[in-house]
Amino acid sequence: MSTIAPIARASERLLTEIERSVSRFPRAHKYLLGADLRKLALQGALLSYDYLRAARYPQRQFEIVGRLIASNDRLKLHLQTGHRLNVFSSRGNFELLAGLARDVGRQSGAMLRARNEHRTGQSPAAAAQPERPLTLSTRSASGQEANP
Repeated sequence: MSTIAPIARASERLLTEIERSVSRFPRAHKYLLGADLRKLALQGALLSYDYLRAARYPQRQFEIVGRLIASNDRLKLHLQTGHRLNVFSSRGNFELLAGLARDVGRQSGAMLRARNEHRTGQSPAAAAQPERPLTLSTRSASGQEANP
């Protein structure tokens, strides 16, 4: 069983699959779009490991997650551009990469939500408004006096 965190595993798999896909790009797109995809995937993998290493520094983790989300959004934009240019070997190849990028986005979004919940208190009831009194009516609002 692997001891790697899910975000790191998802980022590594995305990086590996992008490397495989870019090697099959047409020459016209391999050295610009392909290089950008490789760079963004590597950046995402490195940021996911930075997040794990910064476990004792919550503010730093918050900043890293923000950068990871921004990097992943740029990666998805480049994937869409590649799909429109028909640079992927098949539609299935593009869908695999898009699914992996979506998984990284889900993981990083979950990390951000967990961080925000931890900051504000784990129970949403702690921040909620106090409850209304259970008594909804008084004696003066009974049926006899309300409808003479």
